[in-house]
Amino acid sequence: FCSKLFLYGPIMGSVCEEGEHYDSHEELVNALCEYSDPGDAVLFKGSHGMHMEKSLSLFVEKIKCR
Repeated sequence: FCSKLFLYGPIMGSVCEEGEHYDSHEELVNALCEYSDPGDAVLFKGSHGMHMEKSLSLFVEKIKCR
């Protein structure tokens, strides 16, 4: 069950009105960290061209500091 949709990239803001759109990996990760709690499942989905592995790495580093 998905309770919130976080979108990244220049096109996603105009493609989907359902979620919250972020222009940088850092903005996305900060929002994810504020919203998520320990034990939550977070799915990162994106093309290699969007470099979502950067968001994933930033997210993992931030949650280690909790």
